[in-house]
Amino acid sequence: MIDSPEIFGLHANADLNFRQKESLEMIDTIIQTRPKDSSSGGGKTREEIVQDQSKEYLLRIPADYNLLEVE
Repeated sequence: MIDSPEIFGLHANADLNFRQKESLEMIDTIIQTRPKDSSSGGGKTREEIVQDQSKEYLLRIPADYNLLEVE
């Protein structure tokens, strides 16, 4: 049995919020732990996507500055 949140002095929506958060965490866990498709559809793997994004971010980083020039 589930106790009503009102017993603990909480708003009635507290139970709804708790259950929604719990459900979203469970779905997120399922998505993260599911096996990857091994199809050869030619799409990029997760690692390739991460590498591509990392390279793109590295290109956006400004060059090192010369401390003497800045002073």
